[in-house]
Amino acid sequence: MFEPHNIEGCGLILARATSRWRRCRKTVGWPTDDDGRQIEPIGELVDLVGQLAAAEAVGRLRDALPARVFDVMRLRFAEGLTLAEIGRRFGFGRQYAAELLEKGTKLAMTKAAASSAATPSGRRE
Repeated sequence: MFEPHNIEGCGLILARATSRWRRCRKTVGWPTDDDGRQIEPIGELVDLVGQLAAAEAVGRLRDALPARVFDVMRLRFAEGLTLAEIGRRFGFGRQYAAELLEKGTKLAMTKAAASSAATPSGRRE
């Protein structure tokens, strides 16, 4: 599981890596794996940048929510536990787990709306 990272400049890193990869490919040819299939690491880099962005968003969400609410959301969405299983894990009922999940969802949507309203384009600057 990824921990939150500061992804400032990931686009620049990705652009540089893409440029270097293309130069290298022109010089030495297209690399292949053991089975003879062509390797395209740029797709893997794009996936990594996406995972880092998601990890950063999860980190911001963790900082914005009460710890128990975040834990309930993590267990429900990341680990796929049922509300009854979450309640048993924390020592409360299914209904209270559902209430915490609803509270977390509303808080997360409020924080996301406030964050996107902070800049005209909805992007961080």
